[in-house]
Amino acid sequence: MVEPVVEIYPQVVTFGDNCLNIIFRIAAPLNRGANFEMSEVIRRPGGNALVTALALSAWGIRTAYSGVIGNDDEGQILRSWMQCAGVDYSGVIWRNLSRKSYVILDPADRTILDMREKSMKAELQVEDWHENPILEQMARHAEVILVDKYCSAIHEKIITLVKETRSIINHPLLLYRTGSRSSAGLAVESRIFPEADIVLTKRRFLQEITGENSPLAACQELSNHFRICVVVTTLGSEGAAFYDARSDSGAVVSAGSIRTATTLGAGDFFRAGFILGLLRKQSLIEACQMGNLAAARHCEQGESDDPSVLFSKEV
Repeated sequence: MVEPVVEIYPQVVTFGDNCLNIIFRIAAPLNRGANFEMSEVIRRPGGNALVTALALSAWGIRTAYSGVIGNDDEGQILRSWMQCAGVDYSGVIWRNLSRKSYVILDPADRTILDMREKSMKAELQVEDWHENPILEQMARHAEVILVDKYCSAIHEKIITLVKETRSIINHPLLLYRTGSRSSAGLAVESRIFPEADIVLTKRRFLQEITGENSPLAACQELSNHFRICVVVTTLGSEGAAFYDARSDSGAVVSAGSIRTATTLGAGDFFRAGFILGLLRKQSLIEACQMGNLAAARHCEQGESDDPSVLFSKEV
């Protein structure tokens, strides 16, 4: 199978997780032991790093994604979405099985069942970095690198590359996206936090780590403790908040009124919009507003198994 050849390097490279979301929509709130009729079943990509790349590429940003995808039917679906959105996937490592997540959407909430086989090597490994030189080439030429906890084996490689590149030019920006839950003893996060220009996280993670209910106070505490320049957190329907240690300032950026047809992927679209704002040299408040707008459009639009609908440049 012929893979795409990189001729023009991407502006944004995302490293990390992906999965195929298999979404079931039911009409009533999910109750254990009850029977339900599904109103629709949708298959579409999931995973922060992949969805962020898909959105940015569809909006006209040269974007590459690198992660582990299976040589199976699910992997073929993910490949077709990347092709439709124009994502450079020359940095994808093809292995045995793709990750799947079963998502149940009901009127009140969403329930996610994440399928992880023990035999799956679902994360990028150091040997992948050495065996596929395009990973380093793309990262070295990018304006923005987004990394998540699900490629922790190559964090040191990326950190070293960023430091070397900045000695020559004034980029790339290194963004780190936390998971919803921290790793044991913060073993993954504590290594990369101080090296990241911006840490992107969630309210649940901040509350777990800091114990603070105020998002601004939690962002500031995380920043101070790990010497992070900027911490940005999503707040669901309330929007986002950030703290900037360089100016000792922060703000809660309201999302405004949203007609919600789905919440799945809202955080991913926020991060894509936020990165778009950074590429446009916007302030942190403006970038958060861009992120809120992208998330709102996605939430209002709802789920779709059509790439041209879910990842639309017009949207």
